[in-house]
Amino acid sequence: MTEQNFPQIPSADIKRSGDWDFDITATDVQCETLAQDLSTTSLRKLRFQGTLRAGAKRTVALRATLGVTVIRPCVVSLAPVTQRIDVKVNRDFVPADKFALDTPDLEIDGTDPDDILPEVFDFHALILEE
Repeated sequence: MTEQNFPQIPSADIKRSGDWDFDITATDVQCETLAQDLSTTSLRKLRFQGTLRAGAKRTVALRATLGVTVIRPCVVSLAPVTQRIDVKVNRDFVPADKFALDTPDLEIDGTDPDDILPEVFDFHALILEE
């Protein structure tokens, strides 16, 4: 893993090992790259910590917390505004052949529907999605 890259974990490795715990603290370079991708001024103190857990029927569950300090321009004055964001991440990934295309955008219980299981879990992409 180079300084600019986040880990990438093949789904097959998770299915074999059962659980894959992670604790990612982004470097300054990684924060800068993510800030550019998100079109914001800057990011600081990014930490993504949790577990990828193999489940029944080739599924994988992501249970994590994501914390980051975001600095962005105010929409009125354009002065820098600093905001701390801490969120719980709960996502369930299912194989493409088990994915329901007619799933609504939000389940009745308020949870997001399942995601298609990727061949590789790219933590850069996961952080951007959250």
